[in-house]
Amino acid sequence: MRLTRLSRSVTAKVTEQEFAGIEQLTAGSNRNISEWVRECLLREIQRPRSSAEHEALLAEVLELRSIMLNLAFRSNAGEKLTEQEMRELIQRSDQDKTQKARQRLTDATLAETGDEYE
Repeated sequence: MRLTRLSRSVTAKVTEQEFAGIEQLTAGSNRNISEWVRECLLREIQRPRSSAEHEALLAEVLELRSIMLNLAFRSNAGEKLTEQEMRELIQRSDQDKTQKARQRLTDATLAETGDEYE
């Protein structure tokens, strides 16, 4: 078995507080900080990325889900939405749909691969 020689370096400056946090994360890992950081970096570059199309599609589906759930709850309670309330509901759903989609895709990827940062 031939070992690959590691010949390139990656460095980063961190604050004292950030370094203390890294030390805490590596304390029980039986690895030194350099090994732990290398594993984190390699795991990140190997992590599947979602495409912009997937993100946009999921964002729209989540937005529709949010609107439909709100409408269903109001309908089941015997309430009707005014036009203004509907516009506000749509605006509120639009505001954070992309962030929610990214988080859902990240969560799904981590669950699928079993990877989590230590």
